[in-house]
Amino acid sequence: MKKIITCLFIIFVGILFANPMTPHVNITEITFNDSDWQIELYSDFMGEYTTLDSCMIVCSEGSSYFQPGIDYFEGTYLVVTENDLITPLSINSENDSIRIFFLNESYSYLDYGTLTDMVLAPSNEQSLRSVGLSINAVDTYYIFAKDNTP
Repeated sequence: MKKIITCLFIIFVGILFANPMTPHVNITEITFNDSDWQIELYSDFMGEYTTLDSCMIVCSEGSSYFQPGIDYFEGTYLVVTENDLITPLSINSENDSIRIFFLNESYSYLDYGTLTDMVLAPSNEQSLRSVGLSINAVDTYYIFAKDNTP
């Protein structure tokens, strides 16, 4: 009987750790003003991890880590700019591929600028904003579209 209980315990612990929750923040909007940019992020992670420490943003012009101590919380929006990075990073407003990498190597991404990217770059006073599409509550996916009210 002890062997059965021990085996069940090991299986139960294995199932618990098979799919650990990992931090993730989604890119929800990007806006360009002159040569500046700002990216809005949304956290859908429920857990203890609450900073962008060791997270990195990568684009066609290079990459940079976020400043230490930038907090984010589940269910809230966070706006980051070039000032929130350790080293300056220029994002091309006409055509770019942006990735934000997290500690577990998962990432959030945004591609824009050409027809193969599915969305053209935003015009003046527009932004690119994620829009959720779903057939039901389970099968929601997001695309980016131009928004006239950033």
